[in-house]
Amino acid sequence: MRRIAVVRVITGDAVARDRRSARLCILSAFAMFIVYGSRYYGLIDHRAGQCQLTRFAHVYWLPLFPIGTMWVTGTVNDGYQGHTVGWSARSVLAGYARTWGPIVAVLAGAQLSLTGILIAIIAAAITAWTWTWFALHSAREQRRSDCHFDTYGTRCDPLRMPRQLAYSLRTEIDRRWAEAAAGRPPGDLAPLGAADAAQAALAYATQRLAARTSLGERSRHARQVSEKLLDLIDRPGPAPLFGAPYRAEAVAAVSAVPTVVEGTRMEPPAL
Repeated sequence: MRRIAVVRVITGDAVARDRRSARLCILSAFAMFIVYGSRYYGLIDHRAGQCQLTRFAHVYWLPLFPIGTMWVTGTVNDGYQGHTVGWSARSVLAGYARTWGPIVAVLAGAQLSLTGILIAIIAAAITAWTWTWFALHSAREQRRSDCHFDTYGTRCDPLRMPRQLAYSLRTEIDRRWAEAAAGRPPGDLAPLGAADAAQAALAYATQRLAARTSLGERSRHARQVSEKLLDLIDRPGPAPLFGAPYRAEAVAAVSAVPTVVEGTRMEPPAL
């Protein structure tokens, strides 16, 4: 019985077509599982559960561009609860650096070249630098955060708040200052001292809000006075001095405060 060998002659064009088909199959399979959406990154200034985050559009959890920002005051269900806040360059940079930084460092270092190693070192250094912003470290900034929480109910600095929110808080804070001041203007406490920590905190709160809601020289002066008043507040925190207008039990007093509840799931912790 004779055996007939069948030989298939494969040309270069056929090989190229096969490779293109294989690549298309891989890309098609990859496209079926693209993960995209929006997520919070760039966590900074964390203290006692509050912080600032930036919301990014992402693909495979890698941030592409920022689309929003918020100050987190707590969590509700599977999302964040908080209020609007101004953009933070530190939060945006942290969002990029903490995810893209390690990737760039590994890929550049794998080149085993002087340029690649230099890029890897720079990327790693920037990433490490942004992690120093994760929480408040200095005693002064921690005291400032505690004072904000005691008086406003949010740890967000009024200088970062939208003016509408600052105006809403100022009405209630000014009323409380009038009750506690005994006729003294807030600026008098800086050179003369306060009766107690609560009075100093209220004076600081009024001047900090004035710095945000005023313009020009009045704003600069109020900010300088608020920094001097902060030095009068010498108490470890956090521990509330009194009810603050942003808290739930006093929402009626500041009904104009634009509270935001985000429904974004918090799968892994925000970076």
